[in-house]
Amino acid sequence: MIMGFRNSLMALLLFGQVLCATDYHISNQGRDEADGLTPASAWCSIARVNQVELQPGDRVLFESGGKWRGALRLRGSGQQDQPIRLGRYGEGPLPCIALGDESNVVVRFENQDFWEVSELEIIGGQAKPDAVVGGIHFVATTANRILRHIVVKNCVIRDLGGSFKEYESCGIWVGVEGWNKEYGLATSYDWVRIENNRIRNTGRCGILVWTCASPVEQTDGSHMFRDGLIPSQHVTIRKNLIEELGGDGILVLGSVKPMIESNVVRRTCLRTGDPAAATGQRYNPASAAVWLHSCVEGVMQFNQVSATGKQPGNNDGMAFDFDFNCQGCVLQYNYSFDNAGGFLLIMPSARQNIARYNLSIDDRDHVLFLVGKLEEANLVHNNTFHMRKGDCYLIPRARLVNNIFSVSGSATLEEREGGGEFRNNCYHGSWKKLPADPLAIVADPMFVNRRSALDVATVLRYHQLRPKSPCRRRGEIIPDNGGRDLRGALIPDSTAPDLGAIQSKP
Repeated sequence: MIMGFRNSLMALLLFGQVLCATDYHISNQGRDEADGLTPASAWCSIARVNQVELQPGDRVLFESGGKWRGALRLRGSGQQDQPIRLGRYGEGPLPCIALGDESNVVVRFENQDFWEVSELEIIGGQAKPDAVVGGIHFVATTANRILRHIVVKNCVIRDLGGSFKEYESCGIWVGVEGWNKEYGLATSYDWVRIENNRIRNTGRCGILVWTCASPVEQTDGSHMFRDGLIPSQHVTIRKNLIEELGGDGILVLGSVKPMIESNVVRRTCLRTGDPAAATGQRYNPASAAVWLHSCVEGVMQFNQVSATGKQPGNNDGMAFDFDFNCQGCVLQYNYSFDNAGGFLLIMPSARQNIARYNLSIDDRDHVLFLVGKLEEANLVHNNTFHMRKGDCYLIPRARLVNNIFSVSGSATLEEREGGGEFRNNCYHGSWKKLPADPLAIVADPMFVNRRSALDVATVLRYHQLRPKSPCRRRGEIIPDNGGRDLRGALIPDSTAPDLGAIQSKP
């Protein structure tokens, strides 16, 4: 009887928490002396809302079209099924929060979880090229627990103007601050969703999920991460537009099964490695557009990456990267074009990763920069590479099967340094040195069209194979091939596939 009473009381208390959740309104026409509970009694300042200890289920709502200046530091955490929400009310332009003259993070949450942030415009204010300027950051320091349910969606983050030497000069950051910190032994993130945001003109990075941990055995000999650090889990970065960045577009570091899909990333890595910035503070001059570091079973798919820069001091500058200690990750169904540092980097200690059914057009320099070891069992199969300008090369220390390498226009291509295994690939055009491929097809792959096009659908149609192409039905059967090609056509399980990323219909 007593137990039944306690359960009933607990249910009433939980129900009461739902009913007592509060909406707080902020308007340029409001008054901080009001209660903030309705649009008619809204507060007016960031300072006022920063004073509130928020409870599970509460909402903090800025009026659409309003503009504020300052750093937002909301307090409190939500709970399961009752996240705290930061967003807007009313119709019209997104409410805008600008940092102004300060060098800081515009919206920062520290050791807080069960939060959802949506429909805000975040601006850095005046450029501060020697300071950290961030957009929306969730940072774990001394939480001593796994922080859960972090959502950032439908926001515009722009013109942050911070230092490109600092990873924290980032549009959206979720992670454990620092490198190999003691508190990382008890703190991490689980269930992170970063969706449908537009990020433009940041100092260094677009989106980072940063937990310095290795979920797989570290084999590169550097012991870069101490034992016991906790990787993030259930991370999804989807449908974001990221452009005009000083450095990296999307980076997930130390994660189990992260998903990076359907993002558009263009004109990143524009400043890292600039010789004019080589003096002074030490920083990492290497950057790439979209990459994984120390991740297991991560997926990068359906992304469009273009116009990645490559300053002289940046040895990367490619569209995609499996960096140190990535294991069992997949790069598939992506469209990459005009990236100054090439298409793909695979670093030493990255192993058993797969790149398949991707289309690379006019990626330059080290188109494939696979610098690990063949025995690390990385596989690059059924991709189409079409280069029309520049001197390009492959460093191929992986297994390369069923790919098309087509060179036209003023481009040249060569294999350098050896160490890879080539089988059943097509080679066409101006090669300085062809790889040793016992089943090579040295012929025109006969694309439908070789011209460039602005829209992806046209590019995919142009790079289909003509009926008499020598690449049709000439591929090696690859187990666990993903089941579809770049355009969604099914891949037969028991008959030879076409070479390249786009299969002819059965």
